[in-house]
Amino acid sequence: FFKGSSISRFFEGEKFNLEKLFIDFKTETNNGIPSVININQFGVYDKDNVFHDAIVNPADRQINVNPASNLNSIGTSTKRVQFNVNLLNLLPQKLSFDASLALNPNNVNCFVVNNPYVKVQADIHIPFKGKLNDLDYDVEFYNDLYEGKNTEDNYADYIKEATIYLDMTNYFPISIGAELYGVDTNGNEIGKILNFNNGTDDVIINGANVDNHGNVISPSMKKTTISANSTNVSVLKKSKKIRLKLKLNTSSTNDGTKPFIRFRKESKIIINAGVDLKTNISINPFKK
Repeated sequence: FFKGSSISRFFEGEKFNLEKLFIDFKTETNNGIPSVININQFGVYDKDNVFHDAIVNPADRQINVNPASNLNSIGTSTKRVQFNVNLLNLLPQKLSFDASLALNPNNVNCFVVNNPYVKVQADIHIPFKGKLNDLDYDVEFYNDLYEGKNTEDNYADYIKEATIYLDMTNYFPISIGAELYGVDTNGNEIGKILNFNNGTDDVIINGANVDNHGNVISPSMKKTTISANSTNVSVLKKSKKIRLKLKLNTSSTNDGTKPFIRFRKESKIIINAGVDLKTNISINPFKK
């Protein structure tokens, strides 16, 4: 999951944390012998091949296997084991498991069947409830207004200044910060293409307000301006690519505590937008 995967960049450096992770061990046997599974080792190896134990509670190392009550029945049991979720930030590469089975540890009367078996199934559960801590995400795309392209007209030549006004209501418990840079043919950043909020901050919208349990209690509202002046337009024309840098943070409570957030698909951002554009177009009515 983490090896060679782009998902690993979210967990590295504790930029993204999950609240919890647990495993349900389910056992099944047709035998009449009570038994105990002793987990000797259960954990992960990180990218440097160092082992880390994943069991939080020592009592979770024993899993009782309930025996069949008679020759025609099946004995079942389930035990939930808490997994040290912080190990995900180490980008684990391998899961290691070693266990032994102790038969009839209390020497009670029991019975044995033909073809006895003990089955163990492990179900991993990851409740999608987490928090983002200055998670940086960059994406690049080619610039259609690059002056080096062989096009007859470059629309950037006609832009003098432009301002976008955003009036937003955010029901999503994540704040979004953004920066937009021009990138030359050598992959170097050569300047900003857009200015947010007149340079006072790069936050487009703050996250929705939440309580101590991470539940959204009210949306956040913000008026954001995104502007480009002649200098920005000049950078745009010289940029072969555009690099968008996003910084994401989950919401905090009024006292500054950042709880784990349950992300819901119905969350949304409502945007009303207006544009103010000044161009370099001149018209000569006497020119034929």
